[in-house]
Amino acid sequence: MIRIQNHGRANSISCAEFCRLHGFLTDMQQSFQYFGQAHAGQLQQTEAMEALQHAGFQLDDMAFTTLFKAFNPDCTHWLSISEYIALTLFLQSASATFEAFDQQKKGVVTLNFNQWIYATANVV
Repeated sequence: MIRIQNHGRANSISCAEFCRLHGFLTDMQQSFQYFGQAHAGQLQQTEAMEALQHAGFQLDDMAFTTLFKAFNPDCTHWLSISEYIALTLFLQSASATFEAFDQQKKGVVTLNFNQWIYATANVV
């Protein structure tokens, strides 16, 4: 979590970075609780998709299904709060990395192999 907010890469975060992290985690926890009200501490797959959309992440079905499987290692079709937070932290990191390569803001990037390695190594 700290690595995502740690823009200076000093393995510590400033007060402002901590506040951003706290705000993000609070927003994700509230989203989890809102969409998982019917289930004690769990989100069904469809609820997780709705929660992510509400949080501003727009994924197609194939990308979402692949991502959900990666963060649901026991294949229960349910996410716990810790799995959901890990998934959203990954998406936040992936979005930041993608945006660094999408300087024209077109939603499309072209990477050579070295750039791909750099990009994937920077996604938490």
